[in-house]
Amino acid sequence: MTKKIKILSLLVTMVTTVVLSSCVTQRDFSQMSEEELYEGGSRNYTHGAYDKSVDYFNALQRLYPYSPLADQSLLLSADARYYAGKYPLALVLYTSYSKLNPESKNTPYAYYMRGMSYYNVVSDIYRDQTVTRTAIDAFEEVIQRFPNSVFARKAHIKVDLLFDILAGKELSVGRYYQNQKNCLPAINRYKEIAENYSSSIYIPEALYRMSECQIYLGLNDEAFKTIKVLGYNYNDSSWYNKAYKLLVVKHLLNKTVKKPKNKSQS
Repeated sequence: MTKKIKILSLLVTMVTTVVLSSCVTQRDFSQMSEEELYEGGSRNYTHGAYDKSVDYFNALQRLYPYSPLADQSLLLSADARYYAGKYPLALVLYTSYSKLNPESKNTPYAYYMRGMSYYNVVSDIYRDQTVTRTAIDAFEEVIQRFPNSVFARKAHIKVDLLFDILAGKELSVGRYYQNQKNCLPAINRYKEIAENYSSSIYIPEALYRMSECQIYLGLNDEAFKTIKVLGYNYNDSSWYNKAYKLLVVKHLLNKTVKKPKNKSQS
């Protein structure tokens, strides 16, 4: 029984300490200068104590709303939420900062990080891609508003990666239709990739699978044209090797068709 009482006493002490510590912290905030609050937030942020850093930054914004440090605290609060993996909260704060500070030198960064907040919750190619399209819109806004900034260049890279995700989604749906011998909708999906995702890594495969569907439907002339496009643009790809073999097997090959450059994959 004595042991249980000691344990209970220890727990009560610990809880009391936490509560008192919280009260002291809140009281200390009201007694701290804006510089002290900013320093405290920055120190916690540097050490990865993101939630604590936000407490300091929020207090600074609340107690000294007209301080030049208040805007910087808002941006650092957004960063803290972002690096803590709390992307929806980060998104709200980056958006707030960019609206309140349209002329700030940090505004291009805030717009870019809005895109990154979406980017980090993008689903894989087998799920709904609404967030992917929203992320693309956010990055394209960076490119449009700040075309000469370093963040515009970074946004271009992210847009290309996101377009690959969308193209991958179209490809997965096309494969599904093709596996079901439902080739017309499959062809439409593959055409979507070829026409709207011109820089995608999935174009060679889409063209090859489109030619497969066309041959299955007896559209040999169309298949021949598709494979010629594939060979002209992606002659050294493994998909063109497969397409070339397909023409051989189907007795559609003629002298106008280029031989694959990378014969090791044939």
